[in-house]
This record gives sequence, structure tokens and C-alpha cells, in this order.
Amino acid sequence: MRLKIEPTSKVEVEYDKNDSRLKISKIKDDEDVATPPFSILYFEIHTASLSSSSCNLGLDPIREIKVRYQQELEISLEGSEENIITDFCKYVLAKDPDILICISNNFEHKNVLLMRMVVLGLDQFLGREGDSKNGKNKISGRVISTTVQFRRIWI
Repeated sequence: MRLKIEPTSKVEVEYDKNDSRLKISKIKDDEDVATPPFSILYFEIHTASLSSSSCNLGLDPIREIKVRYQQELEISLEGSEENIITDFCKYVLAKDPDILICISNNFEHKNVLLMRMVVLGLDQFLGREGDSKNGKNKISGRVISTTVQFRRIWI
């Protein structure tokens, strides 16, 4: 921001004889540098609770995870909670998305998956960096976000 140069711009950097940076300037040309294509995986977690905005997030077992990678068809992962989580983790690792987006009615719903993994004692891994033995960040190397869908209530 201070340089007023977009992160994907081509630049010229001038250094002095001590390798100290003197100047950065944007190279003017007709070619725009495109934003890198990020791959996105969308998922929606359904728990045993009837309400997805339940106060018991992390306590209710996961009954289904709906998942869609990029423009591919949505698939539904069902079965035992352990199998659902394991299959989801395998799917994420196979597709290798840059960004995971949890579609939910609750900002904290994306944490349900990690909480249920702890409760079940599952050592699954969703990240690109490190290994599954590192319990600190099982999503390292990916961005995870929540898209909150609000329900309209008509009066």
C-alpha cells in the first residue's frame, strides 16, 4: 500500500553499492499481470442437531458433509461420523485446494470439523505443510473462511 504498486505488478528495483534498496518503480507495459488462479473447495457441515446455528457446536456429531470443488458437481459424504471426516480429509488432500470455504448459518461452524476430530481422537490432516502429527495447525498452507447464509424470516 505504501508503494502504491499492486502485488502482481512488474517492477524495477534499484540498489546502491551496499545492496540497499533505493527505489522501486512499476514497469509500464501493455501487458497486465493476471491474478493467480486460486482453487476453491466449498463445504457444508450438517450435524445431528436440527439447527445449524446450534449453541452445541462441536458437541453434536456430524451426520453429513456436502462438498464441491470448483465447478464440479457437489457430492455428499455420509455414513459414520468417523468415515465422513476421514473421507472429507482425503477429498481435500486429493483436490488440493488453495481455499476452503465453509458454507454455514454460523460463523463458528467451520470449527465443528476440527472440534469433532479432537473429540473422536482422529489424527486427520487438511493442510499442505508439516505432517498430521503436528496438532497445532491441521490446515496449514490453506486459507479457510466461512460464507454465512442468512435465512429470511417473513413476518
